[in-house]
Amino acid sequence: FDLKEVNKNIIDNIDNYVFKKDKKRALGSYLIKLKLLNFLKIDKTDAEYKKEKNGKPYFLINNKKVNFNISHDRDYVILFYNNKFIPCMIVFFL
Repeated sequence: FDLKEVNKNIIDNIDNYVFKKDKKRALGSYLIKLKLLNFLKIDKTDAEYKKEKNGKPYFLINNKKVNFNISHDRDYVILFYNNKFIPCMIVFFL
C-alpha cells in the first residue's frame, strides 16, 4: 500500500490533533491497521473497523471478528492480532 490509501476523512481527523507528535501517532495507527489487513491479504473494503462497548477495536471480516491491539512508546510500536482479545503494552524504561 502507499499513502494514496489515506483518504480525506482520515487526514481531516488527524489534523484535529494539536500536537505534531499526536498527529504522527494517529497516522501511524491508521497505517499499521492497513498493514495488518495487507498482511492478512484482506482488501480494506472487505473489512469493517468497529469497537467494542469498552472501546477495544476490531475488524469484522466476512462475519468473523479479528481482534487487534496496538501499543507504542517513543519510537517503538507493537501490534498483536488474534480471534480473541490480546492485551499488549510496550513501555520504555530508563
